[in-house]
Amino acid sequence: MQVTWHNEIVVLNYKPEIQNKMKNKFDIHKGELLFEEECLHIHDRQPAWFKTISMISLIAILLYGVISIVKGLRENDTANLWISVAIISLGIPAMVVQSRISYDNRIEYKYIRKIKIHRNLTDQLLADIILDTGKKRRIILDEEDFGQFGRDHLDELVEAFNGRQLPAVLA
Repeated sequence: MQVTWHNEIVVLNYKPEIQNKMKNKFDIHKGELLFEEECLHIHDRQPAWFKTISMISLIAILLYGVISIVKGLRENDTANLWISVAIISLGIPAMVVQSRISYDNRIEYKYIRKIKIHRNLTDQLLADIILDTGKKRRIILDEEDFGQFGRDHLDELVEAFNGRQLPAVLA
């Protein structure tokens, strides 16, 4: 096994016969992560329709903001005008952020740029898969360390990613 470091990225190079012995299935919070020959399958109950519903909701909120601005300008209502400007100024960045999130359950290895594994403020262990398109697929590995994923399986998961030449960053 050869270990190299690239700006806090650990890359482990394995021989092919060792790669076949690596663990291919990981039980995560509310699902499983499955490594196949050419792709990564994520079964974590993230519905694909959630992105569509989120975008429709954001469009409706932005439309309400535009209508309220027109109404505020017509009636000279400054309070309604400022609320509408605030709605639009918060809605547009939310729409940009939502458009950069992926809900794909099957990701081919060749489209994965890197994997960032970290904990957020609510003590969830997360894996953010950054794709070549700039989109991000977030996976909740463990919540508040209930499943002990970080202690028991995190090293194996990093080895599985690195064994497929996918750089995993522990942040």
